[in-house]
Amino acid sequence: MQTETLYSTVGGADKQYTITVEAVTGGYKVLCFNGRRGGTQVPQLKTLKPVTQEAAGKMAAKIRATKIASGYQPGQAAAPMAPMTSVPAVSLPPTGRMALPPSNPYRPMLLNPITVSEAEALLCNPEWFVQQKVDGVRAIVQVNVWEKNVTAQSRTGKPVALTAEVVAALLASFATDVILDSESLGTVLVIFDILSHDVTDLRGDSAEDRLVRLDSMAKLANAPACLVFIQTARTKIEKNAAVKILQAGGAEGVVFKHRRGKYVAGRPNTGGYGLKWKFVASASLRVTCANIQRSVNMATSEGVEVGSVTIPPNHKVPPVGSTIEVEYLYANRGGSLSQAVYKGIREDHGPDALDSLQYKGEER
Repeated sequence: MQTETLYSTVGGADKQYTITVEAVTGGYKVLCFNGRRGGTQVPQLKTLKPVTQEAAGKMAAKIRATKIASGYQPGQAAAPMAPMTSVPAVSLPPTGRMALPPSNPYRPMLLNPITVSEAEALLCNPEWFVQQKVDGVRAIVQVNVWEKNVTAQSRTGKPVALTAEVVAALLASFATDVILDSESLGTVLVIFDILSHDVTDLRGDSAEDRLVRLDSMAKLANAPACLVFIQTARTKIEKNAAVKILQAGGAEGVVFKHRRGKYVAGRPNTGGYGLKWKFVASASLRVTCANIQRSVNMATSEGVEVGSVTIPPNHKVPPVGSTIEVEYLYANRGGSLSQAVYKGIREDHGPDALDSLQYKGEER
């Protein structure tokens, strides 16, 4: 497969466009991916049916020329894109382990929010561990050491691009194949859980066992700055100290993991083996219209309008229909968000529901 990635920072953007020519049954196909650098990449199939190698090469060259003319430039190659798949996720049996091939579509565990009082109780509870909550693009990363291949998928199953430096660090840090739960911050990958090791599924293991395994790997990895293994606070003293440091440093929040909890994909209706406590309220909302003075109106997944937010000069005004991330002080019942601050476009999931907002006088 021939692959080239082009990058663009025109107008303050930071995006990439990957062109691939791949052999398929009956000829060749041209498949492209585009999106924010380090974010979810959207696939675009350019050939409706297999074509000759010469035709595919000409098509790829034409696409490349068009992108160069619009401001894209060649740069450091990105990671191979994770293949799109329609295969349903495999559920783990209630007990035991099972060996699965690296192509198994693992899905992330999603967390329910908790209130300040609930978080304070868990800080004193020895059954719960604490990790920093990282605000990036969720990525389930599969590292195939033997084939020297790394792929990453978002929570919606779309490819996530990793830099060549991150890919090299992953291949150098692990001696056998692994599947990791992580957040991509563009040039940095933050790893906070391990789901498979040497084709053995670990999702049925306790969080304590999984994190001990990950900690031991981190000690041996000698990873460069582009690869971060998240630290886990286990005791009451460690947990309270971590929260104090993170709050002072302006972190988004923390994640609580039950020490005996299995890794269960999806989000439960209530509770769960993993919970999140955000220090600052944030929401993903849909853009409903763009206003004249660099602001956009926002709505929840149900279409309920929740006011507008100003777009800073160093950001492009997001298009109508896109999902954006905002931070805010609180939400008003039947009104708008107070002191909303624009953070950027979210490409890895859609808008939040109305009842997920943090309302004034109502702890979440």
